[in-house]
Amino acid sequence: MNKSSWKFLAGGLLATGLLTTPVSAQNKSIKSYQFESSFDDALFDLKEALTNKGLVVDNVARVAKMLNRTAKDIGATKTIYKNGMVIEFCSATLSRRAMEADPLNMAFCPYSMFVYETVAEPGKVTVGYKILEGASDAKSKKALDAVNKIMDSMVRETVGLE
Repeated sequence: MNKSSWKFLAGGLLATGLLTTPVSAQNKSIKSYQFESSFDDALFDLKEALTNKGLVVDNVARVAKMLNRTAKDIGATKTIYKNGMVIEFCSATLSRRAMEADPLNMAFCPYSMFVYETVAEPGKVTVGYKILEGASDAKSKKALDAVNKIMDSMVRETVGLE
């Protein structure tokens, strides 16, 4: 197989998500996937996945920029992220179900997903979300599981697994 054929094969594998790696096995509270992409493309695709579900971005927290901006003030010398943001959103339907099940579930809203690229691994982007846990009863668990399911669907769409 020549070099051009290998590039075509690698592109096809990437497009089908076969080069996407789950990276959160060590942390049971976070589900994430790492894949080769530009940060800007991954961010665009995550926002697009959200829009495809009929949802709207409520807020974008520019975490990497904040860390870089404040590093000098706290004496930090290590740059962690090349890029990194947290995307917050809400769903009237899912939120109502969750909060009717247990008013304490307001603590989970707004829901958030993240996308980042580290300085140590440029070109590898991680996308994920914090798994909503701690339901007070079966009805609350069912409502939180529905939020987890939609976040997982959006993240999987972003990395090309859906």
